Amino acid sequence: MNVLVYNGPGVSQTSLAYTLSALKALLLPHFAVQTVTSAVLSSQPWPDTCALLVIPGGRDLPYVSSLAPATPQIRAYVERGGAFLGICAGAYYASRRVEWETGSAVEVAGERPLAFFDGVCRGSVYPNFAYESESGARAVAVEDLASGEVVRGMYHNGGGEFVGVGAGATATVTALAKYMEGEGEGKVAAVHCRVGKGVAVLWGAHPEYALTAEPLLSALKKRTDPLTEDEIRDSEACRWKTLRRTLTLLGLKVPGEKEDSNKSITSPLPQFLTSLFPALPTRVYDLLTTVGQATSTSTAEPRVRQEANDVFRLHPSSISASLLLSEARNRPEDPENLQLPKDIVFFRNGELPPDELTPKFSVSRYYKFLSDARVSHKTREQDGSSWGIGDLFLYGEAVTSTQTLFDRNPSFMRALPAPLLSLASHQLSGRGRGSNAWVSPEGCLQFSLLLRCKLSEFPASRLVFIQYVFALAVVEACRELLGQAGDRVRLKWPNDIYAVVDVAGEDGRMKAEKKKIGGILVSTNFSGGEVDVVIGCGLNVLNPLPTTSLSQLDPTELLMEKTIATIMVVFEGMWERFVSSRGSFESFMDLYLERWLHSDQLVTVTTVSPPVAVRIIGITPDYGLLRTMPENGQGGFIDLQPDGNSFNMMAGLIASKT
Repeated sequence: MNVLVYNGPGVSQTSLAYTLSALKALLLPHFAVQTVTSAVLSSQPWPDTCALLVIPGGRDLPYVSSLAPATPQIRAYVERGGAFLGICAGAYYASRRVEWETGSAVEVAGERPLAFFDGVCRGSVYPNFAYESESGARAVAVEDLASGEVVRGMYHNGGGEFVGVGAGATATVTALAKYMEGEGEGKVAAVHCRVGKGVAVLWGAHPEYALTAEPLLSALKKRTDPLTEDEIRDSEACRWKTLRRTLTLLGLKVPGEKEDSNKSITSPLPQFLTSLFPALPTRVYDLLTTVGQATSTSTAEPRVRQEANDVFRLHPSSISASLLLSEARNRPEDPENLQLPKDIVFFRNGELPPDELTPKFSVSRYYKFLSDARVSHKTREQDGSSWGIGDLFLYGEAVTSTQTLFDRNPSFMRALPAPLLSLASHQLSGRGRGSNAWVSPEGCLQFSLLLRCKLSEFPASRLVFIQYVFALAVVEACRELLGQAGDRVRLKWPNDIYAVVDVAGEDGRMKAEKKKIGGILVSTNFSGGEVDVVIGCGLNVLNPLPTTSLSQLDPTELLMEKTIATIMVVFEGMWERFVSSRGSFESFMDLYLERWLHSDQLVTVTTVSPPVAVRIIGITPDYGLLRTMPENGQGGFIDLQPDGNSFNMMAGLIASKT
């Protein structure tokens, strides 16, 4: 499940950064934390996978205008059981009425549409606020009313109080915290509001800001009773407890303090290039270091290769693997870590990294499952002269993105031999279709596969079918792994993997619902009569609840290594058939339509004016378009491209992708 943090007009980038940092520190790996825009909130089916929507600090008036198209969706999401967190300006925006700096030149007053807090949020609680300035920022004492603990230095800069809320609780509103000093003494600083079946927590102050960093450090110095280092440390610990309680009240599972010692990885770790073909890693190293872009002062030192998006350090021997991994794990948390050179360690002559270096994925076990699957499928006989899909394998426990490693470094990609599989246990900035982000919490299998075709043998017009063939291979592999339960794994056009799961309805009866468990992204790059194809895939395999994954379809233990090996072997057989037929999808069509969710489905196409109700018939065999027929029987087919359209299956809408 996703935790979505709004980023758009009015958002304070400082509040946004601290909000993201705090949420990731507390919620990973149980939830994926990412930003979201107003366009997505107003037009995409985000509520299906959203555990919490957050509006951070900033300016309330820009929120009113920029989020106006999304307001009905946000309100409906919470009323139907969703969770909302508003901080400072986000709290003003979510109250029924705002009264801010009334009587002054910067007065803001008026009704607000969300009204999660059905009352007035009034501010600024503490005086001397100034736009785009820290001059009015204060470090104020705030009491957590549940525990009685006090954060003696919570950041405040223009925030409000919740008028008319007593120390107790009403049927819909409970006071969570109060200001403890100065002009704000006794005023309510945070509230918990029941909204339909959902919940909202609103904070007037900023619990996301760390006491140990700017701008709060400077605000602490303004206090008439400066805090000692011990008091700052104690207040910082209390702040984290308050944040945990806030998220728990919003219905999120928050890892305990013991789990926090196993904190999420925020820096890329070294990647290990391996193959059971002994000479293959050496061949790759030579290709990458002899094209004029790699430099070093010694053959024993790593070669540095500067690319369009990344800098790579190519380590010729596995002897450095343990030290590199230790150094990377111990880096201080810093967003700039994503820009550091990417280390690739070459394991030569059939050597594989020991499981101690790759605790989340056993490379040796992967190769065993790959061999076993080939025997089971009778797909290819290894004669030592050529390798198949999955035999050349690049693994990293944490990378920025397996997809951008290839397609945003085109000369690096062209120098690599294909096929090559790149897999990561964690992606720090994964890519999805269009401008979407593919986030990867614990238990998600994410990988990219580099293929290369000669255009003389494979018409460019047939490249669109690659996403369909690969999606079909993933579904067939899942069905093989899960047995009878695999019948619940299905295809959603154009490139998503869904599971049909049983959930309890409002009446307590079980009903079938469709939940997304994976997605596929295909990118291409043309050069010298060839096309490089990068297939990216994310598949929920072992994700804990509430995220839907394969493991919830069958209690049988699944293994990441076996899952990816099975996908590679199933796809290998399909790919060979696909290429030999020059990209014809004909031999796959019947099985694809049997596995998808859409046969005879009635949907509304909004890409035409006026919108038209149509029934889905299938896929065109020439260009892979979605073929539909008007429900009223008037006119001919309406064919839709997979790129440029968004299919909201749950709402039965096909619209232009934004």
